[in-house]
Amino acid sequence: MATDKITIRQATINDFDVLEAINQTSSTTPYQTFALKNAINQQCCFCVTLDDHTIIAWMAIQKGFELIDILYITTANDFKRKGLSRKLFQYIRTHYPNYEIMLEVRKSNTSAIQLYESLGMTFLNERKNYYINPNENALVYKYFL
Repeated sequence: MATDKITIRQATINDFDVLEAINQTSSTTPYQTFALKNAINQQCCFCVTLDDHTIIAWMAIQKGFELIDILYITTANDFKRKGLSRKLFQYIRTHYPNYEIMLEVRKSNTSAIQLYESLGMTFLNERKNYYINPNENALVYKYFL
């Protein structure tokens, strides 16, 4: 997969079926369908495309006052561990340069934790029983300006 064939763009409602398919097959705890539709409608969902047409990853965010909350990041199974989450994070940092970034991650998701720490995010605290199916604590990370 050549990185020059990768683009990131705002998702549209026309992308919903593909985003939802990736959502349902790439995670044990998919993002809620209504929340995905809301993120798209609020222009807070971004997708990674290969060759400008095949969606292979996406991210939903919530934009607040000087803070971006990353609500969900997922990658199609065939494209995991190829740096796409890093590219999405860098896209958000570039397009919202005056915003700090915050997210929660499953405590057991060591590869994501390593990624976030390599991106300069700082561990803030732990939220008990934040996730379900299975129940698990979340670690809260923040990228400070």
